Amino acid sequence: MTGARVAAAAAIVLCAAGAMHGEERWFERTLETADGVVELVVAVGPSTTLHVATGAPGRVVVEATVTGFPSRWDSRRIRERVEALAARAPIKQEGNTVRVEALPWRVRRDLSFSYRFVVPPNTNVRAHGGMATRVEGLVGDLHVSGGRTFASAVEGNVTVERAEVVRVEDATGNLHVSGGRIDASRVSGDVVLKRAEQVELDAIGGNVTVTDRATPIGVDGVIVDLGTLVD
Repeated sequence: MTGARVAAAAAIVLCAAGAMHGEERWFERTLETADGVVELVVAVGPSTTLHVATGAPGRVVVEATVTGFPSRWDSRRIRERVEALAARAPIKQEGNTVRVEALPWRVRRDLSFSYRFVVPPNTNVRAHGGMATRVEGLVGDLHVSGGRTFASAVEGNVTVERAEVVRVEDATGNLHVSGGRIDASRVSGDVVLKRAEQVELDAIGGNVTVTDRATPIGVDGVIVDLGTLVD
């Protein structure tokens, strides 16, 4: 291959890599909170991942990455949109309630978001619409709707609706899941599963109820009440 052809091929590879990785911006917000229970409410689009961990009392730290992928927009337009969203992130605070608001589809098109929250002890989390939610060390209740959920060391109740995949380890409260493939271990409270596609349970401290065509794959040391199976 001639030098000119090598240079041209390298340019094509670099352009493809740029289109693949897109434009990316990172931002951070620190929100002060008062004593008492904090409510974190997150409503996002399907191209969003969430990570929640527990940190120091008195503040919520939000770290986020916005990535834009050129498709119908050119690189310059994508860069402008990513920079604008990073500068004006949809994060609101009302007292001890922190909200991440959902963006209209026309705004979030060709964009993906990755959020990391560090919340105080005694925080309840409600997350809706994300692609994947990971929660570690939460002291409070967790309520997730949609996508894949991974939760560990939660001192509270865990509820997941319209689940795809749910993995829960070391939860002190009750676990309620609707839909999806479920793997739960070391849950102190009751487990209620509806319309589960696959179930794997281990070391459950409370009662287990599985209804609506759920099929348990493996259950260790508990009696499963299949409830009413609907044809």
